[in-house]
Amino acid sequence: MTSLRPSRWRLLAPPLLAALAGAAPPPPPLVEGVAALTLHRPRTARVHLMNAVRTDPANGLARALLGRVALALGDGDGAVAELQQARAAGFPAARSRHLMAEALLLRGDAAGALAEADAAAIPARYAAYAARIRGRARAALGDRPGAVAEFETARTLAPRSAAVWQDITRFRRDSGEVAGAIVAAAQAVALDPRDPEGLRLRGLLVRSQFGLTAALPWFDRAVAVDPGNVPALLDKAATLGDLGRYREMLATTRAAMAFDSGNATAFYLQAVLAARAGKPALARSLLDRAGPRLDALPGAMLLDGILAIRLGVNARAVTRLDALVARQPDNLAARRLLGLAHWRYGAPAEAIAALAPAAAFGDRYAAALTGRAYERLGDRRAAAAWLDRAARPADVT
Repeated sequence: MTSLRPSRWRLLAPPLLAALAGAAPPPPPLVEGVAALTLHRPRTARVHLMNAVRTDPANGLARALLGRVALALGDGDGAVAELQQARAAGFPAARSRHLMAEALLLRGDAAGALAEADAAAIPARYAAYAARIRGRARAALGDRPGAVAEFETARTLAPRSAAVWQDITRFRRDSGEVAGAIVAAAQAVALDPRDPEGLRLRGLLVRSQFGLTAALPWFDRAVAVDPGNVPALLDKAATLGDLGRYREMLATTRAAMAFDSGNATAFYLQAVLAARAGKPALARSLLDRAGPRLDALPGAMLLDGILAIRLGVNARAVTRLDALVARQPDNLAARRLLGLAHWRYGAPAEAIAALAPAAAFGDRYAAALTGRAYERLGDRRAAAAWLDRAARPADVT
């Protein structure tokens, strides 16, 4: 990376980092760290900032910037630790409250984030940042009107902040406002065309709007800016897999794991690939290596159930698929699999109950399995009716 003279670092640093720096010219490792952050390369920034800390362990600014790096990498625990050390080294708490609030939010403490980002305790220069963190926290707590108000405050205070528009994009997308999310994502990219997170979000929306192939260039642009951007690499890998480009998918997951060897999503995607290749034991091993971090992910729950059925562990299949159907009662594919798991586990009545919505919807597989379940219960009349329905040709309109 090209070195930057201390006299130029303020010109390249975003307002947040410039405000953190104070008046004295910073040491060279700090300059390089800020420059890397400005260029959206947090892993490179971390190396330089760690060098700054090794040179001066009591440098509170370097610690605060390492906290900012951890936030960029989605590491809430690491950010909290660095910010606490920054404060212990004398870095003013008022100048890091907005950062600590985001760190707490990443750790799942939305209430703590709201308290830390209290508008009354935040200096004016960080008000927009704090407002968007409060918006994210209120959204996490289910307070949608409060979140809308906070994001509007952030937008009013910093209308040209790409980070503000990125948060608005996520909020609108998660709220089902797809059209509004598309507008916000386009605005974020227009304000900072080299921000990998903005490019990644744009890619996700393009994928749902225009299809898989159209999304790939957006992920590629994000990775071109920051080759170590693991979320963009994994979104690209998932998209390649949906396109059936499995070799490229595997290579991309491996590229992500070169930066984050224990990434749960990477293991999950490799498990999906192994399952598609007819290797359930390998897929099971890879999914187990992802650990409990993806237990609540619907796709991982579905894959877990499929693998359990293929490997004959029907009790596990019933448990995982039943939990998925409870969350997504209209997921007919999950219901078919749950019915099959109950059938193989020797519970025909439970299979019938699980399959009922799919069978009533006209699913011939669900109807056939329902008929066999009634056979096992000894109800030949009901079995015949369902098996006849399964054998009936689909309606042609």
